[in-house]
Amino acid sequence: MIVEEINKLKDLHINTFLCSVKSYPKHRHDFHEIIFVIEGSVNIQSACFNYHLTKGDIFIFDTDELHSIFETEEENLLLIFQLDPYPYLTLFPKLDYYDFVCDSYSDTNKSYIELRNLQSSLANIMLLVQQKPDAQDLIEASTVKLIEILINDFQFIYIDQTGYRSNSTFKNNSVQMERIFIILKYIYRNYKQKIDIDRLSNMLHLEKSYISRLFRIGTGLSMTDYLCFLRVKHSESLLISSAISIDEIAFTFGFSSKRYYVKHFKKWYKMKPALYRENYTKQMNEIPNEVQYYEMDYDKALESLKAFQLEEKKGEVPEVSPY
Repeated sequence: MIVEEINKLKDLHINTFLCSVKSYPKHRHDFHEIIFVIEGSVNIQSACFNYHLTKGDIFIFDTDELHSIFETEEENLLLIFQLDPYPYLTLFPKLDYYDFVCDSYSDTNKSYIELRNLQSSLANIMLLVQQKPDAQDLIEASTVKLIEILINDFQFIYIDQTGYRSNSTFKNNSVQMERIFIILKYIYRNYKQKIDIDRLSNMLHLEKSYISRLFRIGTGLSMTDYLCFLRVKHSESLLISSAISIDEIAFTFGFSSKRYYVKHFKKWYKMKPALYRENYTKQMNEIPNEVQYYEMDYDKALESLKAFQLEEKKGEVPEVSPY
């Protein structure tokens, strides 16, 4: 499957639907995708990380991120929301570079207000699509509100060996957030090449040692570790969807040698890339390489979704962080 084509709703820049998933094999696309567990539980994989999501949990996949979803022993009901960021760049110029994270899966408290607002916003859009499919202006306004919620409360990402975590260290410090964003944007644009920290120092007018400390506090990783993580993460798609040699993949993604690539791949994926490719091929021979859903009672599903709606605060417009 790997590259998935998203069919957007008529005259909109989103797609959203309810489903009960049996298996959703590894795939990627250039949309932000949000998984919201309405009932039951699912297991998901995002890059090299595995997560178990239960009722009320939300997980956000960023653009071009390889991911998969599989059932557990429980029946599941999911809301899947897919957002094309590019038409919204006029309103949110950095949207295509944001890394969003919701780590509700690590918190037994599913009632904190930021999560409740996100749940309600997703539920409202889904119900609008079902009940007023021709009200594109209203759906669009609700989508913009959802983006505002993501930017305000879910863009502070921290990475460790267990996965993506939220990090609010600089949430109220727009200067430091902007600096980290500039560094990340530079890395994303140049991750296949050698990163020039002297250039970053000139761009930010900061000492190199300060930039390094700031980046580690903001992301949880050194710039070198983050760069290598990004390279191996993006290499996964080519590794499992082609017969290209490990050496060639290593050089394609900016590693100076196969040995260096294997070292960093194993650090995150817990096995060498050749074995990872072999295991994936075996898995695809055992399960269909296509999305499999269970049948469900759609009216009952909509009723379950309504439980996550919050009463709208009429006339109140949320403030939006500029970063």
